[in-house]
Amino acid sequence: MRDRRSSLLGGILIQKKLITKEHLELGLNEHKKTGEFLGASLIKLGFIKENDLYSALSKQLNIPYIKLKEIQIDAKVLEKLPAKFACHYKVMPIKLEENTMTIATRDPLDVRTLDDIRLFSGFNVISVLAAESDISEAIRKYYGLGAETIEEIINVTDKDLVMPETKTETIDEMAEDASI
Repeated sequence: MRDRRSSLLGGILIQKKLITKEHLELGLNEHKKTGEFLGASLIKLGFIKENDLYSALSKQLNIPYIKLKEIQIDAKVLEKLPAKFACHYKVMPIKLEENTMTIATRDPLDVRTLDDIRLFSGFNVISVLAAESDISEAIRKYYGLGAETIEEIINVTDKDLVMPETKTETIDEMAEDASI
C-alpha cells in the first residue's frame, strides 16, 4: 500500500513538473534504503521543497492544505487543546465550530492522533494538511513557547505521558514553565 501511495505521489509531482522521472527514481531508491517516506526522501535530496510536498499530498489525499502563516487563529480555539498536546502530536488547532474542532496536521491519516485529540477534547475532529515547519512555528507563535521548550515537549515519549512519576519533570511542569 505504501509503495502504491508513493508512486501516486511521484506521479502528481511529475505532473506538476516539480520533479522529473529521474528524480523520482532516485527518490524511490532513497526511500527503499532508508524506509522514510518518499516525500521526505525527495526533500532531503533537494528535489522539492516542503510546501511542494504538502501541496501534492493534498491533491493525492483530497484533504485541504493550508499555510498556517496565512490564517489567524482565535484564542478560544487554543484554550481547547493545551500546548502539551499540540507539541506532542505536532498539530495546531485552527477552528472550532459547534462541536467540531479543525486541526492542522502533517499526517491527516494518523487515526490514533485524531482519536486521542477527540477523546481528550470531547470534540469531533477534522484534519487539514499543513507543513510540519509551519505547525512548529504556529505553536511557538500562538502558545508563546520558546523553541527549546517545544523541543523538550516534542521529545517526550508516550511512556512519559502515561507514567510521569518516573520522570523528574512531567509534561505539565514543562508546559507551566513555558513562557506564555
